[in-house]
Amino acid sequence: MTAEPARPGAAGLTSAAAAVRLRTDGPNAIEERGQRSTLAILVGQFASPLVHDRRGGGGLALPCLVVIYLAIVEAVEGFVYRAGRV
Repeated sequence: MTAEPARPGAAGLTSAAAAVRLRTDGPNAIEERGQRSTLAILVGQFASPLVHDRRGGGGLALPCLVVIYLAIVEAVEGFVYRAGRV
C-alpha cells in the first residue's frame, strides 16, 4: 500500500499518508553513532579500494610510487581534517 500524495496546493502529506509512512518506514530520525578514535580515522584513510588497486602498479615502479605518495598525502590531510573535527 502506497501513501497518496497531498492534494495539489497543500503543504506536505496528509495526516493519513504520514501515518502510513510512519508505520511502514518508521520515524524520521538519524541514529547517533559513537565517535571514532583517531587511530580508526587514520586507518580508515587507507581503506579505499583505489589505494589497494594501485599498490601493484603493473611493474611500473615510478607511477606506482607516485600514486602511493599521493595516497599517503591524501590520507594525512584527511586524517588531520577529520581528527580536528572530533
